[in-house]
Amino acid sequence: MHELSIAQNIIQIVNSSVEQDKLALVDKINLKIGLLSNVLKESLLFSYKSITENTALENSSLNIEILPIKIECNNCSESSTTNDFIFNCPICKSNSISVVGGDELIISSIQLKTKAAEK
Repeated sequence: MHELSIAQNIIQIVNSSVEQDKLALVDKINLKIGLLSNVLKESLLFSYKSITENTALENSSLNIEILPIKIECNNCSESSTTNDFIFNCPICKSNSISVVGGDELIISSIQLKTKAAEK
């Protein structure tokens, strides 16, 4: 289960990006995860919740956006996205394509709680 090590890496990045006295203010960590990254969303959420228990990040959460697979046709040069694992061009139907995205794992932002939300 590599989701546990991914969760640990997310925490390391958050710890290095947010001032230590403000870690308890972290509300949401927004992630963009490509469909080809082979990350199981529910396992990542479970791992994150488990390892942040009794830490400054205990009340924070992960917000995960799954990104589609991006392909580019080598025949007609059309770019498109798909959530299928059958790769062919939707325009010319060629199966001569290049995968150009969909394996990302990006922390897109870290949201802190506002003063009003703390009360």
